[in-house]
Amino acid sequence: MHNVHLGLLVLDEACMVRPTEEVAALLGAYAKVSELFALLSRRAQALVERRFDLVTGCAEELLALGMPGRAAQAAASAAELAAGERARRLRRRAVAIVSTAGCTRWPVPDEVDPLTGRELEIAELAARRVRSREIAESLGLSVRTVDNHLARIFRKFGVRGRDELPDALSLAPTKPW
Repeated sequence: MHNVHLGLLVLDEACMVRPTEEVAALLGAYAKVSELFALLSRRAQALVERRFDLVTGCAEELLALGMPGRAAQAAASAAELAAGERARRLRRRAVAIVSTAGCTRWPVPDEVDPLTGRELEIAELAARRVRSREIAESLGLSVRTVDNHLARIFRKFGVRGRDELPDALSLAPTKPW
């Protein structure tokens, strides 16, 4: 049975890299093996059908099952299928997941650049309207260093400024991994 599980996970990874009807059908044939494989089958079919809403739902289910890397991958895949503000929000969700879970997207680690621990700390303070000078003093940094961190944080989250940080950080999972 372990070989079946490993084989299905490999099929799932193949589907994440390049979703095809054939791989989705193979995963679908094993959907009754477990709740996880039923979920992976649904996500594979949603990717083939290019249904960002269903892929997004699968991302949340993967996160709830304790699979943050695959959840971030699903959120990033959903962002590629979506447009406009939905796509930006899904990209932010992927960044928030990998930043707080300390993982990378799985199996495709590109495009999502997680916040470092220090960046996450500064982002949380800035989101609470703490000024750069106060952040610098409390963390023993220069104001310039704090502002450099903020510039990287804004780039990684795809936001224009501090006003958008609370929304971006609200996309982080509530339970640490």
